[in-house]
Amino acid sequence: MGTFTFEIDELAIPAAPQAPGWADFEAANGVRNTVEAEAYGTTDLELTAEELLPDWLKQAWEPKRLPVARSKGRLVGRGHYETLPEGSAEHAWLAVEALPEYRPRGIGSALTARLGAIAHSEDRSVQIVYAPSPTAPGGRLHSPTGFGSVPLGNPEVRFLQGRGYLLEQVVRASRHTLPVDPTQLRRLRDAAAAHAGPDYAVLQWVDRTPPECLPDLAVLYTRMSTDAPSAGLAEPEQL
Repeated sequence: MGTFTFEIDELAIPAAPQAPGWADFEAANGVRNTVEAEAYGTTDLELTAEELLPDWLKQAWEPKRLPVARSKGRLVGRGHYETLPEGSAEHAWLAVEALPEYRPRGIGSALTARLGAIAHSEDRSVQIVYAPSPTAPGGRLHSPTGFGSVPLGNPEVRFLQGRGYLLEQVVRASRHTLPVDPTQLRRLRDAAAAHAGPDYAVLQWVDRTPPECLPDLAVLYTRMSTDAPSAGLAEPEQL
């Protein structure tokens, strides 16, 4: 058997679909979709490169970087680095993903080192990782919040623990298959209405947000960054 080798480089984000760099961006997104489908056991969270590109083009508000790993010309892993635009910000959000057939071969460690170097160069001392962790038998690592735990034997748990990360909280994802039975949907809606009381109403629109809703929506997004429980992560306010 030959020696396995890979290289780490960083992608330049394409300006539009099919612009220079598009094939690599699509390949990196394919890694994302493959890894998440394996971790969550569903393709419900799969997004196309076209759907994700707008988020990568908001660099002035949400700076992001995309280092990748290649082996024999194939893009087999990716890192995700995100921070805040303020130079004084302390936080960075990191993620590392490698295709299942390329683990464990040092790709995750190399990408983690690259992300850590970026964070260090920008003085981002608080580094947060959200990692899916499927259920599995064996011992558990319990959240300090008292809610939830993750399997101690899972590779992603061992990987993060081995690099000094601490578990702060467990986030649960729920799903409901559509279409919903009308009787059940009515029961769920009535229960939500009874819980919310008369001060809430459902507003909906298609495409652009109506101008009269923009101020309230801006406040909503800002509050969502701090009002959601975050245990000891101390998530910063995002304006």
